[in-house]
Amino acid sequence: MKYGSNRLKSKLTFLAVSSMLGLGCAVVMLPAAPAHAGVFYTGYPAIMFGTVSFLSPRPPFMPLLTSGTLDDVPITGDWEGDGRTDIGVYRRSTKTFFLRTYRPDLAQPIVFGDRGDIPITGDWDGDGRTDIGVYHPSSRTFFLRTSKPELAQPIVFGNSGDVPIIGDWEGDGRADIGVYRPSTRTFFLRTYKPELAQPIVLGNHNDVPITGDWNGDGRTEIGVYRRF
Repeated sequence: MKYGSNRLKSKLTFLAVSSMLGLGCAVVMLPAAPAHAGVFYTGYPAIMFGTVSFLSPRPPFMPLLTSGTLDDVPITGDWEGDGRTDIGVYRRSTKTFFLRTYRPDLAQPIVFGDRGDIPITGDWDGDGRTDIGVYHPSSRTFFLRTSKPELAQPIVFGNSGDVPIIGDWEGDGRADIGVYRPSTRTFFLRTYKPELAQPIVLGNHNDVPITGDWNGDGRTEIGVYRRF
């Protein structure tokens, strides 16, 4: 399997929240041409960029962004809408998003959410640019940052203990929300299509949920990463 394949791009697109679940690092894809992968070490505030090597105890990645604190959570998205994935971090201590971009109007720190929130990203309004948001675990509520009032309303979805997931379940170019319930190994997708809204049981206990367009049909599918 080649690193430049679209299928591998999706398979290596882990949720940033995976780093908060004890993985030690989060794998993120930077789908440029050729495609590259990166990791964010939670014990070392840097996003590393380079070729994946699973045989080395510490792969020969090149630091791409070494600023930040140990409290930061990695995020990715197409902030500029140019078709390329950019990186960023969410600083939990100050509830602040920092997006790495060359556009001054997008590079300003964004305070959004509350203490204990989990950062999420997705193109909520379908304009081709990735937006930010947070999931508030204690209230089971999604808060999406968007300029469209009808999309900016808080969304209560899921149960206590659920893990937020994001994907374009319907293939309409807009990111949707969902949750993975570790206690029952079940995915719940928020969608207006009844055939997609049925709970999906997948994986084992302690698996980490992942999402991606595995077959290239324009719709996001689900999966799990198993920690041995």
